[in-house]
Amino acid sequence: MKFVCSDGRDYELPEISKHFDSISLPCHPDNIQNPTICRSSIERGLSSCLSDPDKVHLHCAAKILLKPIYVEELQWPVLSMNLVAERVASIVTAIALENSDSNSNPDSNHLIFHFVAQVELECFFANIGSREFEKIDAIVKLKRFRVSNQEEEEELMGSRCSICLQDLISTAPGIHLIRLPNCNHVFHQKCILEWLKKSDFCPLCRDLCLQNLVDKFNHLNV
Repeated sequence: MKFVCSDGRDYELPEISKHFDSISLPCHPDNIQNPTICRSSIERGLSSCLSDPDKVHLHCAAKILLKPIYVEELQWPVLSMNLVAERVASIVTAIALENSDSNSNPDSNHLIFHFVAQVELECFFANIGSREFEKIDAIVKLKRFRVSNQEEEEELMGSRCSICLQDLISTAPGIHLIRLPNCNHVFHQKCILEWLKKSDFCPLCRDLCLQNLVDKFNHLNV
């Protein structure tokens, strides 16, 4: 089955991914057309998801929706969830207007509206969200190391982690470190991993280290 909205986009009924079954929507169709109410409902669903240990496999997706992203057209960071809610509300409103002159079944419209919301979530993760999953993958692939020879010890002796401001090699014996690609700056593993969840840049020189790392891995996978 296919639905065509006034914006020209086609929606076919594929198998809906179960990855999004925890993201709730308002029950009443009129409320789905309201981006504020739609957003609040999605937020409640995400909060419930994050507090449920049985849904740990969905936590990554939920955190992405709750994270601000920079929107070039607005020149301002916006919560990913807000973009999804506004898009869902806009399309559902268009469908409602198209069906207003027909004697369509309200229950059927309700199902269509929820289906459109599911599609928008999947499109979001296929476009904006995919960048975040690549970033997470790049972070995981960063190589950690311990100071294991005299050359490394001499290089890092007296150096501090610019995030926590503690000495790199005297904080604790056997502590893991990470050297960023390109700039080669070294940080405590725990410090830099927390930093890179919020930024693609090296905290010391502002090199776009994580984006470069993502590009490198994508090139290797071609």
